[in-house]
Parts: sequence; structure tokens; C-alpha cells
Amino acid sequence: MSSLLSRGGSCGIVIDEKATVDKRTFLYAEKARGSTKMSVKEQLKHKEGKKRGDITLYALSTCGWCKKAKGLLDELVLDYHYVDVDLLADADRQEAVETIRRWNPACSYPTLVIDNNRCIIGFNEGEIRGLLTNGG
Repeated sequence: MSSLLSRGGSCGIVIDEKATVDKRTFLYAEKARGSTKMSVKEQLKHKEGKKRGDITLYALSTCGWCKKAKGLLDELVLDYHYVDVDLLADADRQEAVETIRRWNPACSYPTLVIDNNRCIIGFNEGEIRGLLTNGG
């Protein structure tokens, strides 16, 4: 089940272990994965660009703020990895949610983790632009 939170710059959709994914999306993900189990880290998509640390974006495919965060990272031509958590299979989605909760207990989106020691919660254009000028 999903719940809604309202916070500036965050889509506020929270996914927990009872969240559902469209059956077609689930079957596609299962087929693409094949018989070998892949961790969430192995399923991250990569966008090449300027290295400003190890940047990982946890997003939802339907979240407007997440799309804005991806768009800004692309505009700044930053190197980053991302995953659309709602498109992951159940166990993988739960693994991603547990990772996100370490940084963002409310588990809202987007959640941007930098160098595994800093987190930007929600779409915060100033902080994201700071990754370019401050190098992370």
C-alpha cells in the first residue's frame, strides 16, 4: 500500500512492502532479469557525465519531482546512477526501500545519495547544482 506525504520538492509517495506494481511491468522485469538474481545495485541505470562523486538517485517512474531531478542532473551533465523503485520486483523494491530509509526515514522521493555519506531529499535545485560547483 502506498501512502502520501506532502513536502516541498518531494512527490511524497511512500512505498512499503505492500506496494503493488503493474503485472506487466513485474513480468517484464522478471524476464529481463532472467534466472540470475540481481541486487538493486546491479540494476541501477547509469548516465555518463562529469564525475562529482558517486551519485545515486532513488526515484519513482511516475514522480514529477523525480523527473525534474533526473532532468537537472542531465542538464548539468553529471555522472550518476538511478533506479525507479516502483518498477522493481517485490524483493528488490523492499531492498531499495531499506537502503533509502537509512538516508531518508520517511522514504519519500526523490532521494539522492552522494558518496554514501550525504543525502539530498526531494528536488532541491540549489543543492543539486552545488554538486557541480562544489564537487559533491
